Amino acid sequence: MQTKNIYLLVGESGNGKTSVSEQLETKYGLNVIQSYTTRPERYSGERGHIFVSDQEFDKLQDFVAYTKFDKFRYCATADQIEQNSVYVIDPAGITYFKRHYHGNKKAYVIYIYTSLTNRVLRMKKRGDTRDKVIRRLINDNDSFEGVKENADISIDNDDLEKCVESCYQYIMRNEMLNE
Repeated sequence: MQTKNIYLLVGESGNGKTSVSEQLETKYGLNVIQSYTTRPERYSGERGHIFVSDQEFDKLQDFVAYTKFDKFRYCATADQIEQNSVYVIDPAGITYFKRHYHGNKKAYVIYIYTSLTNRVLRMKKRGDTRDKVIRRLINDNDSFEGVKENADISIDNDDLEKCVESCYQYIMRNEMLNE
């Protein structure tokens, strides 16, 4: 299902943004952007991204969201925004988006959060090494300052099912308000 608005899911590493987006797609049929990235897959069949080479990435046009993390580039195009409903993004991507997107959709930022313990456990479960977890935590500490306060809504993800339901209800309320 395509919405009139675009919903940007943001949160520190391990908060469950990708899991939330997958459930919004599976359970409610919301179209989720698969961003382009030069990062290699963590595992075969990983969802959430279109994995491309640096050369393929360089040929992409009309970026409306862009960020770089750990020497890898990520982006979404204007066409992807127009055809989808949900996008997992980081703070730098939001800043880029607000400067470069001039389409018809209004953007709503949904901040997803959970405890530090849950974040670390989730990153380890997905296969991140201890060093990678530490590097992500340090990066997040710097890059997420003020994000929660500037989001349109903050939703706790200690319970995935409740978080997904809260996100969906928020999205539907906004869609009805903009009819």
